Amino acid sequence: MRGRKRVRSVPVSQAASDVLDRLQVIGGTGQVRTESEARLRTVLTQTASALFKPEELPRYLQVQLAGKTGSIPSWENLTGERLTQLGLPRHPEGVRADECGTLILTLVPVTIDYVAQVEGREVCSSAAYDPRATMASFEDGIHRIVMTAPELTVTRSAFPHGLMDLPFVQVTFRLRNTSDQFHAVTLVLLIKPFDEVGITSLERFSFSRENLIMLNGQRIAFACERPSSTKVSVYDPRTGSMVDADAGGEVVSPTGLMQLALAFDHQLEPGGDTEVTFFFFVDRDRTYKPEELTLLLGQSAGILEQEHRLVVTQEKHVGYRTGDERLNRFAANQLLHLSSLEATAASAFEGGLDAVALPALVEAYDRVGEVDTASSLLRSYAAQLPPGPALSADALFSYASFVIALGWHLKVARQVQLRRQLFPVVDQFVTWLSQSQTTVEPVAIGLLGPLRRSGPVLHLVLGKAIESYQSMLSEKDDVRLRLCDDLQLRLLKQADAADTHVGPGKPMFADIAPVAAYALFGAHGTEDAILTGTMSWIAEHWLRDGFVANPSLGSLGDIRLSLLCAKTLILRRESGAYGLMQEGLEQLGVSDALPDYIDLHTRRALAGPRHSAVATALALELLTSLIFVERGTYLSIIPVPTPELFAGDGIDVHGLQSTFGELSVRMQRLGDKVRFSMRSDFLRGVSAIELNFPWELKELVARKGTVKYVTGGTIVMEPADLIEGEAIAANPGPS
Repeated sequence: MRGRKRVRSVPVSQAASDVLDRLQVIGGTGQVRTESEARLRTVLTQTASALFKPEELPRYLQVQLAGKTGSIPSWENLTGERLTQLGLPRHPEGVRADECGTLILTLVPVTIDYVAQVEGREVCSSAAYDPRATMASFEDGIHRIVMTAPELTVTRSAFPHGLMDLPFVQVTFRLRNTSDQFHAVTLVLLIKPFDEVGITSLERFSFSRENLIMLNGQRIAFACERPSSTKVSVYDPRTGSMVDADAGGEVVSPTGLMQLALAFDHQLEPGGDTEVTFFFFVDRDRTYKPEELTLLLGQSAGILEQEHRLVVTQEKHVGYRTGDERLNRFAANQLLHLSSLEATAASAFEGGLDAVALPALVEAYDRVGEVDTASSLLRSYAAQLPPGPALSADALFSYASFVIALGWHLKVARQVQLRRQLFPVVDQFVTWLSQSQTTVEPVAIGLLGPLRRSGPVLHLVLGKAIESYQSMLSEKDDVRLRLCDDLQLRLLKQADAADTHVGPGKPMFADIAPVAAYALFGAHGTEDAILTGTMSWIAEHWLRDGFVANPSLGSLGDIRLSLLCAKTLILRRESGAYGLMQEGLEQLGVSDALPDYIDLHTRRALAGPRHSAVATALALELLTSLIFVERGTYLSIIPVPTPELFAGDGIDVHGLQSTFGELSVRMQRLGDKVRFSMRSDFLRGVSAIELNFPWELKELVARKGTVKYVTGGTIVMEPADLIEGEAIAANPGPS
């Protein structure tokens, strides 16, 4: 969680090469040629900051330039989102979004922001976001953002419709004078020459008599009214700066560098309002669903809030990179979404206890170092636990989940005050449990739908809860430790007597419950044969394109259960986990937004929120498990190694928390040589560290750390804060 990410090598695409050619005119051939391709984006950022005022830059460049003087943070320190409040940005793979859905491939590579002015003073804009004065909503197919300034309220709404068989997205700005005086109010549309490779090419602009906004010869929007003024600035190579151009006709920029401002003036009486409306054209060669068009310009306030927080907390950063770029994008979005959904997570238990949500959320926030958020979730959950001593099966399940989540959290965070506050709740529960006659009863797991039979799951989870409770005790607390042993023995006998294992008969969907308990709660009391049989049954009957179909919910794809199924494969060292993830990722689209359930035919979320904080938390835990798994007292690095993870620049993950401390893992293949390093701020209670590679190793040099033994593609080392070395792979295959 410390330090700033380094600037990685960026492959130069054709679009980037075009930008490089333009920069030779803008910045001088000598300057550009002295910069290597790996520094191209930094050059673009430096050039942009030299040519434009800070307020003229798009928000993502403002974030980059907010560091120390002379310091330009890596592009990877950003959210990865195109923070466009209005307009149709171009991106080769689409534009990622969160719960608002997917922004998709469009025509013109520009960023379009807006500014609202009162008597010439800027009062709010899409580039100066204040989360305290902004609200976003998506209801009845209309996406709205409301910005409240001292004298003005700006409401932007977006929704799709068709006209003459052409798809449009209608965007309307309603400006309301909230003061008690007459005011001159102006809405300014800012069209900025930036896209995902830095500075984009804007060679031509015109505003037709029919109020069509034309860029590079293409129609991008129709305005219902003509702007009061149009200001265009273009780059002048003779002066090396941006200069104003005559906007009376078509404006041409030989260097392809142009910035536009369209101002719409209105006089508003006290309490009066007015509207400025645009119709943005959508690529007619593609077929869109109405929901996709509605969300085309959708912008979540949570995304902007997270970006604002990144400026303030750049030193706290989790880095996640592997050789699989699709996986990297998914990981970056889940890290972003987890923070932007923090408010949703905090209210997860307002409607009642959710034994599945608690450990998922607590572990995920602990993983990224947000221990205060995890602590508040535990306190909120504890306050709603039902009174005893007589507890139903569901109440026992809720308590057990709490004990497991608290035990995990205390291992990671070591918060003494929280332990003092919540341990009495745990201790009272174990006392009640010892006094009750627990029988095998069904227990409802939220991600499985209505269950008829899942008694063993309750006992597996209760057994893990007792183990977690035991970890909170002092070694000298003989009375409580003996109580734990007695309870464990009793629970094992009851679970064996239940005899509800998946057999050769007709399994029920509820029989998947042990798999969920195994991956979610760490309930490892399930026999290996049971898990093997259950996983095979899932693969044969319920897997659809990477998702587990849930017949209890009309055969929807159960994203939560799918994530747990993939993690179970990782915990069992089965390589099918990576393939299952890849299948699922292909179905999600570029937004990587995770609802709880998805229609397997239309790929739409039909149950639960469009973006679930719990599903995101489970995804983050799955991503973490690809990098390391805690198996008792030893740590397994890359537990299921696949060549794809080691491709390109390899694996570089830092800032993730384990129960042994904060970890940094770096692995890279260079020909037949594999370099590796692992750092930790403080490894607690580790007996051994296992590093796994997808190739058999024939030579090994350990520069830091002590090797215990090497077998096949696995190196087992003594625990140390720093491990470094390199090995030779016997048959690495093509690079």
